[in-house]
Amino acid sequence: MPQCEHLSTVRTILKGCCDTRPPIKYVLDVTIAYPNGIPLSLATLGFGTREKCDIAVHYKIFNADEVPFDDDDKLRDWMYAVYKEKDEMLARYYETGEFVHGQQGKRVVFSWAKIIGQYVFWFASFYVQYQVFTFF
Repeated sequence: MPQCEHLSTVRTILKGCCDTRPPIKYVLDVTIAYPNGIPLSLATLGFGTREKCDIAVHYKIFNADEVPFDDDDKLRDWMYAVYKEKDEMLARYYETGEFVHGQQGKRVVFSWAKIIGQYVFWFASFYVQYQVFTFF
């Protein structure tokens, strides 16, 4: 098992992916980098107490046919290789500000209206569910 400095190593392998109906076509690998390597906590996200910051997200798409789901040892080795690459990418990002040398990311800014709208939606959804469950 690789020793990773910037992320938690996968402990279990999801074998259920290969038995899905319809079968999956792609495996999406998402790597998130936080300012100074300090992740956002649920409390700071929920209460909005953390100062404004940028997070970086890197996506990599694997064709599911290339993932060795049929062999546990090969699948484990494949996952370890993916996580080793992710750890190296995060080390590079924290050193240079780039996940992949020479590739600049695209900045996405969320408006306050969108953020507030999402909070209103979730609070309204919770309220409706609460009313339904207390009615019965």
